[in-house]
Amino acid sequence: MNGELIRRWNERVGPNDVVYHLGDFAFGPVAEAEQYFHAPNGRKHLILGNHDKPSVRDWPWESVSEMKIVEDAGTRIF
Repeated sequence: MNGELIRRWNERVGPNDVVYHLGDFAFGPVAEAEQYFHAPNGRKHLILGNHDKPSVRDWPWESVSEMKIVEDAGTRIF
């Protein structure tokens, strides 16, 4: 299942597309979850969730924040 999700993700998301993960990227063994960080395309930003362990925060994210305001086509998203 995970491989299929990553395959479909990569069909739609390019290596330079911006992606915001809205918290709780990984729940469970961090070593296992790290492989799923690197496989999907995109420039990944993490907005922290309560299950994001310190080791997950140290991965090579473009940014890590507790909250974020993003503007897209004149619309502000908080």
